[in-house]
Parts: sequence; C-alpha cells; structure tokens
Amino acid sequence: MQKAIADAVRQVGAPGLEVGGKLQVRYSGQGQATRRGYDPPKLYTAKYKRPEPAAVPVYEAPATQPAVNQAPALNDEVPF
Repeated sequence: MQKAIADAVRQVGAPGLEVGGKLQVRYSGQGQATRRGYDPPKLYTAKYKRPEPAAVPVYEAPATQPAVNQAPALNDEVPF
C-alpha cells in the first residue's frame, strides 16, 4: 500500500501528503506468491489530488475620511 501511495504522490509532483489533499486507495487484487505456502501479496492502486491553493489575504488600508468638527447632538429619547 505504501508504494502505491508514494507513486500516486510522485505522479502529481507533490513533495508528500499535504493537509487538505485527497487520497483514494483501492485494493486491486493479489500478486504472485513468492514462496510455496505463503499468501500472495495484496496489490493496491492509489490516486492523490493536491489541495487547492488557499486564498492569500490582501491588506487594504482603511479609507480615510475628512475630520468633521461637530458637537454630538444630545437626544432626550431613550435609545431602546
């Protein structure tokens, strides 16, 4: 299984498994037994999809407003 995953990651050019990436592993069958009396190895296929690039936040300076010299209006009404 490890070889199938490593091949899938190399195929997409990723340096390794990444956070947010999608990995699909599937059992594909059995290989040939190397010795009589031993079970044959299990074979796997894997697909890997790299994560989408995250949006980079862009800092925008707040818009400046001209200063207005006004006295706050007093209101006798209850605010609720």
